[in-house]
Amino acid sequence: MFVPFVDKYYGQCYRFPSKPIITTRAGPLFALQLLINVNQSDYVPYITSEAGIRLSIHEHDSEPVLENNGFSVATGFRTDVSLSQKRIERMPGTTLCDTSNKFSSINACFEECVERNEEQKCPCSWTIADYETDVLIPFCYDNKALDCEMDARGNVTGCKCNNPCSEKQYIKTIHTSRWPAKNYEVLLDKILKRKGLSLSNTSDSLLQVNIYFSSLYEEVTEEILSFTFENFLSNIGGLLGLWIGMSAISIGELLELCFFILRSMMRRNRVVVNQTGVSLNEIGETTDQNIIQSVS
Repeated sequence: MFVPFVDKYYGQCYRFPSKPIITTRAGPLFALQLLINVNQSDYVPYITSEAGIRLSIHEHDSEPVLENNGFSVATGFRTDVSLSQKRIERMPGTTLCDTSNKFSSINACFEECVERNEEQKCPCSWTIADYETDVLIPFCYDNKALDCEMDARGNVTGCKCNNPCSEKQYIKTIHTSRWPAKNYEVLLDKILKRKGLSLSNTSDSLLQVNIYFSSLYEEVTEEILSFTFENFLSNIGGLLGLWIGMSAISIGELLELCFFILRSMMRRNRVVVNQTGVSLNEIGETTDQNIIQSVS
C-alpha cells in the first residue's frame, strides 16, 4: 500500500495509496483515517527540530512537491483535512499554457528546471535525491559550493514553465486538536499492542490524520475567448455599416442643401420679374388714358 520514494528535501518518503481510492460520500464520517508512528527514537540527532510528517495531497499519477504544496502534521495531534476539488481549464496557445500536461503544476516544472541548473552549473549537491542517480555527485561542504547551489536555485529566468492547460487543485481546510484524550488512551493502548507496540513508548511519536471531501461537487474555472474572430467580423461589419450610413446621410444632406439653394434662387428671379411686369402695365394704362383725354 505504501510506495517508497526519495524526496530531495525530506529524504525517504512514502506514497499512499498505491492504487486510487474512490469515495462516493462526503463528510468526516467517510474520511480516510491514518494512524502514523514516526518513531522519534530513530531520528538522526541535530538534523531536524520538529517531530511529525510532511503531507501532500495530489493527483494519483503526478509527482508530489512536498516543499511547495505540502503541509506539516505534528505528533500528539489529530489533524482533519477537509478537501474540495477545483479544476482549471486554460486556453491553449504558444505561451499561455502547457498543452502536454507533463507537470501537475507550474511548481513541479520549476523544481525540475532548478535541478537541471544545479547539475549543469555546480560540481556538487546539498540535497538527498541526487544520490539516487547512477552518477556519483559529491556533497557540498564549503561556502563557495553552497553559494553556487543558492545561485542556481535562485535563477529561474531561463526556465520555460507555463501553467498546465488542465489543472486539478485540492483546496484544503485544516483543523487540529490534541490527541489522544486521556479516556481514549486505554483503547489506543490495546490497538497498539496488536502491532507489538505500547503507548508508553510511542506516545510522543503518534499522530492521526483524517482526510475527507467536504463536498463531491467540482468547481470548474474555464477560460474562454473574450474576443473571437466572429466578434471581429461583426465589429468590422458594424463599423462599415455605420460609416457607409453616415456617408449616405451626408450626401443626402448635401443634395438637399443644393436643392434648397436652387429653389431659393429661382423664387428670387420670379419675384423680380413679376414686380417689373406690374410696373409696365400700370404705365401703359396711364398713357392710354392720357391719349383718350387728349383726343376728347
